[in-house]
Amino acid sequence: MLLDGPSALLEEITAALRNPKWGVWLGRKCCLAAGPLVVAPPGNRATVWRELLRRSGFFGDEPEEQSDRIIEVSADTSGADMIDDNPLGFGRPIGERHAPRWVLRVSASRVEADSTST
Repeated sequence: MLLDGPSALLEEITAALRNPKWGVWLGRKCCLAAGPLVVAPPGNRATVWRELLRRSGFFGDEPEEQSDRIIEVSADTSGADMIDDNPLGFGRPIGERHAPRWVLRVSASRVEADSTST
């Protein structure tokens, strides 16, 4: 997963993943990460993308547009899907623990189709 955002936030996330206070699970305690949680320090997006690909067994020169991706968008973005997974607080009743988050799923095949139709 490639995270994007303000440099200060990415540095904070990197530090927390490198030295977590608690165990790191991917959903449940039985779902441990199979590899490192941080493959490259925050920096140039293209450099981090190449390192992520290289560590995943690719050459590292594949363009990001060749991969399916999910990006966060505003609620009024055409084609956006709402996911009710933005944590508000875990001491609240079940229906009040999360707020909506809007995402756009971009498939590589959609990008290729868009580029060939122009």
